Formats: sequence, C-alpha cells, structure tokens
Amino acid sequence: MTASGHGRTYGGLGEGPTALARLCLIVGVSSIFLVMVAGVLPPYAKEAVYWFQRALVTASVLTLLGLLFNHPRPSRRPKGLTEVFIYSPSLFLAAWVTGVWAGVFVAPLVPLFALGAWVAEKLRRHRTEFGADGVKDAGHSTPQNPTVNVDAMPSRASSISSVSPGTDQDPSSITAALEPVGRTP
Repeated sequence: MTASGHGRTYGGLGEGPTALARLCLIVGVSSIFLVMVAGVLPPYAKEAVYWFQRALVTASVLTLLGLLFNHPRPSRRPKGLTEVFIYSPSLFLAAWVTGVWAGVFVAPLVPLFALGAWVAEKLRRHRTEFGADGVKDAGHSTPQNPTVNVDAMPSRASSISSVSPGTDQDPSSITAALEPVGRTP
C-alpha cells in the first residue's frame, strides 16, 4: 500500500471506495473456488465451507449496495466505481452456485440501480439544458427573469449631494440630477 496525494492506493485496485468495490467483486467471485475445494472435503467440513462462501458473497453484495447508495450520482462517483457496478452481476453466479437466494435476487439489483441512476441523471441534465418544453435555449433570447446589476448603475445620490445649500448653482443642474438615469431632456 502506498499513499498518494488524495488517498490510499491499494495496488492496482484503485483508491478508497473503488478499491473496496473491486476487492468485494474479486473476493465474491473467487469464492466459487471454495465450492470446488469443498467437493473433496469430508461432509462435516463441506457444510462449513459452504456457509463461509455464502457469507463472503452476501457481504460482497451488501457492500456494493452500500457503496451504490453512498455514491448514487454517476457524475460524482469516484473514478472506476461505475465500472465495478457494471461487472457486479458476476456475483450472481457466485450466489447461485451455493444457493444463497438473497444473493441471487439482490446481486442483479446493483447494476440495475446503477443503470437507473445513470438514466435519471441524463434526464435531469436534459431538462436543465433544454428546459421543461424540450427546446434548447439558443442564447439570443432574453431571460425570463432579468437581473439588474445595481452596482453598475450610476448613483443619483452622488449627483444630488454635490449640490450644496446656499451656493449659487445653476437650477438646471439640480433638475438634471433629479431626472431618471438614461433619459435625455
């Protein structure tokens, strides 16, 4: 294990949640080999190996579901995590080998939820880009709610305050200071 600038890198597994997801996928799928080993064991040890394999698969599937719910939006997921979610149906085979029925039914949900999140994000982006009516803003129309930059407007108070009482100032300059900005008399 080496430390990188952002987090810990675990060999070729990646960083953080991606490394955990890849490790779960590798351990869950490779647990199929435990079933092969159990075939040559005595009957009392065979059942223990089966339960151990079932626990590994169940833990892998539940961890992937937890990671999916912690990182639901594909655009905000750590690099490589969506790829692991796509490969997660391979846990279905590992669950099916020993009859972990919870794994058989839950393992396909991880990629389905990941696909659903991807579709939902694409639809959300489409709505923000094109609007509710489905027409893309061409950029030349006026906005519906224009905002006025008050700081960029010339201040009338500075013009009015420049007139001092008791001085001989032209009355037209006072009237001009009271006129709305942008109008010409």
